[in-house]
Amino acid sequence: MLEQLIDHARAHKLVAALLAALLLLLALVLGLLRYLAPDHPGTRLGVAEVLSLAKQGRITDATLLDEDSMLVGRAEPAKTGAFAQGGHFSASLPSDGSLTVSLTAALSATGARVQVDDQDGKERARLLLSAFLPALVLADLIGLGLLLARAQDRSVSEPIRAATSARARDMDARGRQRTALHEAAHAVVAASLSGPERVQRVSLLESDRAAVPPLDVTGPVTAGELRNRLAALLSGVAAERVLLGEVTTRGEGDLEEATALARDMVARWGMSDVLGPMRLLEADGRGRPAIADLSPATREALDAEVRRLLLDAQTTAESVVVQHRDVVERLGDRLIRGETVEGQELRDLVGSVVHPLHAAAPPPPRVGAGRRSS
Repeated sequence: MLEQLIDHARAHKLVAALLAALLLLLALVLGLLRYLAPDHPGTRLGVAEVLSLAKQGRITDATLLDEDSMLVGRAEPAKTGAFAQGGHFSASLPSDGSLTVSLTAALSATGARVQVDDQDGKERARLLLSAFLPALVLADLIGLGLLLARAQDRSVSEPIRAATSARARDMDARGRQRTALHEAAHAVVAASLSGPERVQRVSLLESDRAAVPPLDVTGPVTAGELRNRLAALLSGVAAERVLLGEVTTRGEGDLEEATALARDMVARWGMSDVLGPMRLLEADGRGRPAIADLSPATREALDAEVRRLLLDAQTTAESVVVQHRDVVERLGDRLIRGETVEGQELRDLVGSVVHPLHAAAPPPPRVGAGRRSS
């Protein structure tokens, strides 16, 4: 398939180059033809009228244009007779040169200034044109042959390309369905654990990660909120595993972000019962946190805690996807049809998904409850 695309691209370039060269050659030929066309300055006269003016001594100067077989000049005005108004004139001469000598002699005898212009430029142009015309015809024939061959190739290979395109569309449809379920699971799990109002938008676009709401960094973030975010990040992979039987590479960005977040929870914010309230990160000299110089035992415990957090988040995500499979599939179908779901439509779709773990969480105690106001 790739070779066919390359061949077609080369054919397109070849035809385009040939047409461009053909147009350039045609423009050059038209320019040469225009340059070779005789120019008729002044009033056009016949040879007999020029001879009559010459005998009257009215022609003051004349130039014989050799390649154009033409005489151009200037005559003084006279009260009567041919060309009485005078001025510039031109006259065509026989191309065989039969009148050239006699006319030149008659003009010279009257004292007119006579000169001959060999028009070497036009002679070279005629030679160039005689070489370009066969090249133009040959280029036309080659271009016509290429276009006919291309048309024949299109008619023969069109059924093959149509079948290939159908297979590609089928593969795209399967990939689109998998992507829709992946993104729908992000929205459903995020809505279940963090609340439907936190999910504003979900889309099939690669650059759109809005299904997992960002952390609210305006104040402290609890360990529970971070664990919910871990589950929301891993929910796309969880949906692929639970609903489709295997995972794909689409979850790479989710795994990268989830792993970094779990590592920060343990090594940066001390959210581990095993390692305790210890900060295991230090600045790397450029203002970015890096793992400190840890002992092998501490590093092993760190890795184990990060893995535990990720596995717990995966379990939570899978349980939400299983419980609300119908919502995930319904939202996935809507994404396939429209690519993006947001606003009230999205809230209506995910508004009923509340995971038991989230629903069972006791409300936080009210500060000052039971006190009487003084």
